Amino acid sequence: MSERKFSMNQGAYLGFILVGVALLEYIIGIIDIEKPVLVWLINTGIIIMFLWYATQRYRDDINDGFLSYAQSLKIGVSIVVFASFIFGIWKVLLINFIMPDYPEIFIQSQEERMIEMEEMYPNLMDGFVDLDWEKIEEEAYKSFRPHTIMINEIISKAIGGFMISLIISFFTKRVDKNIIT
Repeated sequence: MSERKFSMNQGAYLGFILVGVALLEYIIGIIDIEKPVLVWLINTGIIIMFLWYATQRYRDDINDGFLSYAQSLKIGVSIVVFASFIFGIWKVLLINFIMPDYPEIFIQSQEERMIEMEEMYPNLMDGFVDLDWEKIEEEAYKSFRPHTIMINEIISKAIGGFMISLIISFFTKRVDKNIIT
């Protein structure tokens, strides 16, 4: 099996696992707006465990027990990028069809956080001109367009997958000492 086919298959599995967990979070009532750290920790934990498993599986089952640092990094990032396409589709469906009030909830929560920050630190906003909430809302709504959601998911997961794969690759690499390079 080629690296690409393996990465695509494992990326699909990871993507569907992330969608399943996100669906479970939605059913339970955990929204990433209200508890972003919890959702991030859950997703990152799943990605770490899955990449560890998939990289070791590729090394041991497909690549005869050997894997270079670069191969491991490439496989990890590829898996996460393929998974991000599937998860991005879920996010578009969630925001535009399943939970169409998501943008309003997000904007309202951001306004509440800004007010709390101003109450906690009264001099923080002194140097700023009064915020134009309508303009802020307009810009926020632009970030909930389907193509913007997909691009954000792919970029953020690719960067996160790269950072995670950098670490995992250090532990999963195994070089054949009989090969002279």
